[in-house]
Amino acid sequence: MDASVYRELPKVLLHDHLDGGVRAETLIELAAEFGYKRLPTANAVRFSEWIAMRGRGSLENLLWIIDHSVAVIQSSEALSRVANEAIIDLASDGVVYAEPSFAPARFSQHGLSLEESVEAVLEGLKTGAEAAQIDANLILTAVRDDPDSLRIARLASAYSDDGVVGIDLAGKEEGYPPSDHAIACRHAREHGVHVTVHAGEDTATLLYIRSALEDCHAERLGVAYMLTDDIDVSDDGSVVLGALAAHIRDEQIPLEMCPITGAFLHDISAEDHPLGLFHRAGLAVTVNTDDRLISGSTMTKEFENAVMNHNMTLDDLSVMTLRATDAAFCDAETKKGVRAKVVEGFAV
Repeated sequence: MDASVYRELPKVLLHDHLDGGVRAETLIELAAEFGYKRLPTANAVRFSEWIAMRGRGSLENLLWIIDHSVAVIQSSEALSRVANEAIIDLASDGVVYAEPSFAPARFSQHGLSLEESVEAVLEGLKTGAEAAQIDANLILTAVRDDPDSLRIARLASAYSDDGVVGIDLAGKEEGYPPSDHAIACRHAREHGVHVTVHAGEDTATLLYIRSALEDCHAERLGVAYMLTDDIDVSDDGSVVLGALAAHIRDEQIPLEMCPITGAFLHDISAEDHPLGLFHRAGLAVTVNTDDRLISGSTMTKEFENAVMNHNMTLDDLSVMTLRATDAAFCDAETKKGVRAKVVEGFAV
């Protein structure tokens, strides 16, 4: 099937990091303006090649690359620009609804307050969404190794009427279980803010995934790659789920899987990513981009990857997109409109 077909299909994106999806050209320009000298090259193509070489193979490598991005997005103008460009890029990729995320605490290294950073991103999202005629809301990320995640939950609740719909936990996972942030997640829930948690992204055990559900009451799970440890494929090809995986399947807890970035992170082939396995096992899989700058992912490429490398059909893509629509943290009216666009787009 021609790639243009995948591009034209409507898409719903639940898991996309602004600092991991900034345009290479923009990052280079911001670095020059900011006087940041640590980028290896000022050529966008060569910079992307460098990222592909240095960022692959582990969450630690990926986060190290993102540090360069964070270092130059330290002003309101830069944050608004990055958010605006992200929405424009996503819309051109067929996305009709998006929930990008960013960690406000990481963008206050040069005097910007948490509130100023959130307001800048919201302004960029609003401008981009109006120009591109799509819907977008914002998720605030608490970094796992920051013990004061409660301030992010409070920040999210303060801006819940302005486009902030959820909080997330992300960053280095091992050694920082979700239970460390249970109070922040409870505060969010009590103030009408939704909760999603990166869990089982890299090397963390199944206990971290369980903790995300039991201690943080996560409504969605980010990535959940390590759930493979609770799923076996028998010699006859049948799939056997362990207790945790079966619970996640039975409750249809949405999984924000990011297959292209996941394969990049784990240094595996596209076919070896568990997207297809999870989908066939009945888990509530959605496909997402995660860090577009680093892995080169787009939603169009994710759709094509799902079909070409995981034997999915257009019906499967429709199911996953409607599932993402249902799992979105937006209000009921927005969700109704997004669902109508998805149904109409896949009916063509």
